[in-house]
Amino acid sequence: MNRRPDIETAVRAAAPHALLETLRTLLADAYGALAVELHLADYGLRVLKRLDRPDGEEEPLSLHNSAEGRAFGSQEPREQQVRHGDAVDHYLPVTVRGERLGILTVRLPAERSAPDL
Repeated sequence: MNRRPDIETAVRAAAPHALLETLRTLLADAYGALAVELHLADYGLRVLKRLDRPDGEEEPLSLHNSAEGRAFGSQEPREQQVRHGDAVDHYLPVTVRGERLGILTVRLPAERSAPDL
């Protein structure tokens, strides 16, 4: 695992409303992330909804029929080649004190994408 205490410290220090944007900036600078999205599970554990999109602007992701949903259910990181372009999406489970909350999706250029990263 490539542990980055500087990123962890910055995320913990960020204001709640700036947390996702702070993480986007840090991951882009440190790893060349092309995109960073956070999807949170609904209370019924049926779908994942993107945090920074107004309701109705984007379809929620199924917890049963999506790569993000499979990563959420298994609580294991997964990766998937992007259909168009030379990038890889990494789906990382977000958990707080053992409670499953959602999935962080980080899109990396293929040359920067490695399992130990």
